[in-house]
Amino acid sequence: MIHFLLTSLLALLKFMETGILSSFLMGFIIEKPKQTSFCMNTVRLLVIGILILSIPSWVGAQKNKRPDATTINFAKAQKAEHTKDNLLIRNSLVTYTFDFNERTKKVTVLEKNKRRYICLAPQHKTSFVNFYNQESEIKSIEVFNAKGKRVPVYPKDDYYQDSDFFYSDARVIYFNLEFPYQGSEYQVNYTKKYKDVKYFTSSFFSNYYPNLNKKIRFVVPDWLEVEFKEMNFDNANISVEKEYNESKKSTTYTFTGKKFKSENREEYAPGPSHIYPHLLVLTKSYTRHGKKVALFDSTQDLYDWYKSLVDLIDDDISIIKAKVETLTAGLDTDIEKVKAIYYWVQDNIRYIAFEDGLAGFKPEECHKVFQNKYGDCKGMANLTKQMLILAGFDARLTWIGTKRIAYDYSLPTLAADNHMICTVIIDGKKYFLDPTEKYNTFNVYAERIQGKQALIENGDGFMLELIPEMNNETNEELIVRKFKIDGDVLKGEGHHSFKGESKSKLLYSINHIKSDRLEEALDNYIKEGDKNLRVFDTKTTELNQRDQDFLIDYSFEQKNAVSSFGEEMYLDLDYYKEMEKFKFDGSRQFDYLFPYKTKLVVKTELEIPHQYQVQEMPSGLTEDHENFSFHVKFKKDGNKLIYEKEINIDEAVIRKEDLELWDSCIDKLDKVYHQQLILTKKQ
Repeated sequence: MIHFLLTSLLALLKFMETGILSSFLMGFIIEKPKQTSFCMNTVRLLVIGILILSIPSWVGAQKNKRPDATTINFAKAQKAEHTKDNLLIRNSLVTYTFDFNERTKKVTVLEKNKRRYICLAPQHKTSFVNFYNQESEIKSIEVFNAKGKRVPVYPKDDYYQDSDFFYSDARVIYFNLEFPYQGSEYQVNYTKKYKDVKYFTSSFFSNYYPNLNKKIRFVVPDWLEVEFKEMNFDNANISVEKEYNESKKSTTYTFTGKKFKSENREEYAPGPSHIYPHLLVLTKSYTRHGKKVALFDSTQDLYDWYKSLVDLIDDDISIIKAKVETLTAGLDTDIEKVKAIYYWVQDNIRYIAFEDGLAGFKPEECHKVFQNKYGDCKGMANLTKQMLILAGFDARLTWIGTKRIAYDYSLPTLAADNHMICTVIIDGKKYFLDPTEKYNTFNVYAERIQGKQALIENGDGFMLELIPEMNNETNEELIVRKFKIDGDVLKGEGHHSFKGESKSKLLYSINHIKSDRLEEALDNYIKEGDKNLRVFDTKTTELNQRDQDFLIDYSFEQKNAVSSFGEEMYLDLDYYKEMEKFKFDGSRQFDYLFPYKTKLVVKTELEIPHQYQVQEMPSGLTEDHENFSFHVKFKKDGNKLIYEKEINIDEAVIRKEDLELWDSCIDKLDKVYHQQLILTKKQ
């Protein structure tokens, strides 16, 4: 049920906010890596919080004197404007300088970052965190107090660990700092080096805390060709200056912005590249000793680099040959054979995330993934490809950016994608296979990649295709309940059916429950914790099938569901009340993203006791809008009362401009939910 799924997702985020994470989340300043590996980004804060627990003391509390009245008044005024923030960045300057490493023959980037923080709260403890990996290094960290005197800090340097990553070469350097008074200030400087410019892709103006003045400066030598793409600048107060230095043969580009709010912490918001002003850094080529060398000047250059990594793969297909023959034996059609292989990889290869230098971009050999029974998206895609090729199909590796990323392949950058799948071509038609999507149906695509541009292998060239969009009917969830009244108890049967992503998400959850607790889990799923509801005789379709709807049938008895007063009976026909009170109340700043497009249909049939008649029937609801609709109606058919509800969310998003309209519709829906059916005895 959509209500159940959304509630579960929200509960998970609440847990993250109230558990270990709550001690650190509001105080963190996270320096996000400019480019992660090819695998999808995961939440890093929880583990960092655990790491920071190991730091025994806070730096700076005893030697920092109380600020003067002017500074305190400034802090108070800023706090009134930024009520949810405990720190503010007064000034920030980040300078990127490009150089060339003659030994490695790589263009390098040196980042010098200077920020002056002021405390807006009465006092505040915060943690400064920086990520780096094999392709970068932290060269220095310095902290100065308000008087410009150096403050000793003792950063810790650890491997970054995350349960979502099997292995990662990421490391974190972190230290703590205490701001003892409102108005306390520190200057925090650090220097970071990127060993290869291709891994430096963007620079954001936003930070975890609000920023009054932000400058981003690039010093570009004449021998390097760079393009800066201004992203999300429309509503930002950002100017640019360009200055040429004849003696250094370089051009300095300075982008200056003012009054940036803190990065928003809203749940289910679009990815950062969709909403925050930033610069996409496209390093196209360099010229050394009269020779021009292409970097990522075009999509072809980007594809050539990806292909060079694919060419390094040393697959041993002999190890997987027998399994392919077994899976396809006795199958007549191409589609049946592709499904058999695709579903086997889904079921038998555990997805893990893997980051390790080039291995973060290079697919793992198919035989290793097959033998290990685990792999990241690239390894799983490559195993699927090689198995399909052995079965006689034209299968290709395919790079793609999920909807979290705002770019497509018109911009040649590693920031354009974060995922890999497999494309199989049958009779000229392309089918996209994402084996990381457990229990996903063949030719049905996850919301996160629908409509996104895919970069498909094609020898020395490439193909660009859009992943087909699915409509909300693909994910239809149907709930049918038929019952009759027995005293104050409702007795009847229920039927739930699931399609598309509503099905795959439920099957994923069910199949991760131990078999001896499956019946209990299904029972709780239907009841939603209601002790008055008893569920029995539960039956389901197979738990690992994908090509049909997933069905749950059951009988139930619901106690205390009918209230009787004299000649009248009162009861509620809508048990689950999906979307009840699901409002934003004017506080949201960005679009709200649902996990997938939604079509929910509820049908309830009540057998009216022969000695009773309908005295009052609740009013219905009709709300049809561009991206969502709500339909509720009641009707009498002989001795039965029929209740029907349909909720449609057509694009898996509620746009910011529609939030007020959405809230208005939810108010009307809640009003319907609170109306009861009234039956009265016949005279």
